[in-house]
Amino acid sequence: MSIMFTKKYKEISRYLLVAYFGRILLMFWDIYARHIFILPSSGNDTEGFYRSAIFVANNIGLIGEKIYG
Repeated sequence: MSIMFTKKYKEISRYLLVAYFGRILLMFWDIYARHIFILPSSGNDTEGFYRSAIFVANNIGLIGEKIYG
């Protein structure tokens, strides 16, 4: 699919590939180099959803309630 897209849209394919690999690089940084520098807004949303899941798992009556967001 990506090869087909690259052939059809040659003028923007380079930007998309750079953005894709940049995103992967930032993901690895966030996982393995977090002790050096924490990326802005990294993990806030996922940690909030995780805490909400823990609350619901401990009290099933919270399923219909607004807990997060």
